[in-house]
Amino acid sequence: MAATIGIQETLCVRATITGDATGGDVYTMVRAGQVCDAWVICTATSNGGTVTVLNASIAITDAMACATNKALIRAGTIDDASFDLAVGNALTFTTNGASDRGVVCVEMLTPLCRISTVA
Repeated sequence: MAATIGIQETLCVRATITGDATGGDVYTMVRAGQVCDAWVICTATSNGGTVTVLNASIAITDAMACATNKALIRAGTIDDASFDLAVGNALTFTTNGASDRGVVCVEMLTPLCRISTVA
C-alpha cells in the first residue's frame, strides 16, 4: 500500500447565486485545494432547479437539486478526476435555470505540509 500523509487545512468557499447563473458564476482560486464536499441551501422555489460545481467547465459534483426554497442538498458525487484545483483555476457554479437561487458551499482541503510518503 502506498500513501502520502500530510497536514491539511479546511477552506470553505461560499457563493450566493442571486441572478442567472446558467452561464456560470466564476471564482478564481487564490489557493490550491481539493474539493471534499459541497452543498446548496436553496433560497427560491424553481421547478427543476439544479446547481453544479465545476473546475472551469468540467463537473466536480453531480447536479444538486435546487428546486425547493429552504432545502439543503448535498452533492451525491465528487469526481476525483476534476476535484483538484490549482491557484488560478476557475471554480465555477452553474445552474440549470435562470431563476435557480441558492447559497453554495464548497469545502476544500488545502495542503499545509507533507509529513511522509509510505510505500
